[in-house]
Amino acid sequence: MIPTTLQRYVLRETLRVALLASVALSAIIFVGAGADLASRGVNVVQLWSLAPFLLAYSLPYAVPCALLVAVVFVFGRLSGANEITAIRSAGINLNHVIRPLLIVAVLVCCGTFWLNHYLLPWGNARKNQMAKDIVGRALTQIGSVQKVFTVDPYVIYVGRAEEGAALWQNVAVIKFADDEFPSSIMIAKQAHCAVDEDNQEIKLLLLDTVLIQPKLGGDLESEAHRASLERMSHTIDFGGRRPSSRPKYDQLPELLVRIEILEAAVAEVRRTFDDPDALKHPRQARDAAEKRMDAAWREAQRVNEDIATCRRALSDVEKAVRQAEDVVLEAKGDVGAARQEHDDIAAKIEDRGPTLETMKEELQALIDNEATPERIQERREEVRKEWQAIEDLRRQLNDAALALETEEAELKETETALKAREEEAEATDAALAAAEERAASAAARYEAERTRVQQVKNVESLLRAKTELHWRNASALTTLIFVMIGIPLGILSRRGSVLMAFVVSFFAVLVLYYPLMMIAQLVSLDGYVTPWVAQWTPSAVVGGIGLWLLGWGIRR
Repeated sequence: MIPTTLQRYVLRETLRVALLASVALSAIIFVGAGADLASRGVNVVQLWSLAPFLLAYSLPYAVPCALLVAVVFVFGRLSGANEITAIRSAGINLNHVIRPLLIVAVLVCCGTFWLNHYLLPWGNARKNQMAKDIVGRALTQIGSVQKVFTVDPYVIYVGRAEEGAALWQNVAVIKFADDEFPSSIMIAKQAHCAVDEDNQEIKLLLLDTVLIQPKLGGDLESEAHRASLERMSHTIDFGGRRPSSRPKYDQLPELLVRIEILEAAVAEVRRTFDDPDALKHPRQARDAAEKRMDAAWREAQRVNEDIATCRRALSDVEKAVRQAEDVVLEAKGDVGAARQEHDDIAAKIEDRGPTLETMKEELQALIDNEATPERIQERREEVRKEWQAIEDLRRQLNDAALALETEEAELKETETALKAREEEAEATDAALAAAEERAASAAARYEAERTRVQQVKNVESLLRAKTELHWRNASALTTLIFVMIGIPLGILSRRGSVLMAFVVSFFAVLVLYYPLMMIAQLVSLDGYVTPWVAQWTPSAVVGGIGLWLLGWGIRR
């Protein structure tokens, strides 16, 4: 009868203190999480809606710590009042006293296992669905969506946008607070967009805007803080990247299926990846690939600008070539006309040459026949006029020859200019072809790096999924580990004060266990240690210390 009463007494005192400590720690965690969400843009309305989820999230941390505080407090008080000595003097084994606490710890571990694998993923999925409902209701206010731009932590929906235009119609800009739900929604009838690549910023000028701070599960019209603004400027920084979240929406069966699918995908990646050693540390490999992808994208942008410049230059040169060809054709026409005129004048001279000789012979005949002076003078005048006409034709022929020579020189110059324009067009076309080849090469490198990033992300996703699975399983044993380490700590402290219990408990938690858990998360996600080894190491280390202290304390 005495042992049963003693067990009930110790268990009752431990649960009483644990209940009070759970309430206090849950409140502390709730306030801390709420302050963190508020600093990231979540408003008071959303915090009130998230209260059930935040309380559920606090339980896996609050309950183990509360039991640790309780057992340290109770066994510290028992040790300080020499009741542990009295129990052993009565012939009662201390294992008999702590057995109910270990059973309670195991039951709490089972509850934490169910909480980690089923309740919390369900809550995450439920919250995510609420966020989708909010986005859906916001999109109904802008109508159809033509384009969607994702710039973490923003998503921009555009109802209508013309190609190459910086003016958008019916725009919704949604900012997400923590990967899950929107903290603010800006709905504008028009928006002017300007991209500053040097500072990696997108600058928006929103016209006729409604600013909304939504409530999860509520109606945007009646349950939200709304403000109407005629003009609103907003700057979005797209330089940073947000870390990927854990697969926290999956319950245990879905998580196992996810791991199986990812293992098959990663096996294919390891078979085809050009640098398998880089996959050992996927986060570093992804960062390097994303830098190369960003460099390839920037190079492609520069080359595209060069291509546009070359195409404009080629268009101008082709236009100049066509103009030069027209000038050449016109010059050829002028040369042909000058040559024709020259030939016509030469033909006239050739035709009138015999006539002049005949007239001279007739004049000589008149002189020889002693014709009258009047007749001879008349004939001389006719010969002189004919000779004068031929001389005029010869001068015209010389002028035509000079004109023909000038036209031929101009034709040669225009042909030379045409050839230069054609050579310039060929050089511009070659530069355009080279730029297009560089653009194709940059695009190929971008696609190759994008493929590498996706392959590395598959490896990262597998590590996150396995880390999540083993973290859930390992954290479920936290309560049992804390009870095992709290009992000897309480006995050794020999103090029954609440302050001492908190000091000893949080020393064990904050200095030893949770720092090891954080380090395990980092090395597991970065691929330095296998996920199951990394996630179970803190439990094995602290649990081993707890078992040794528990055995030592019982023997002592």
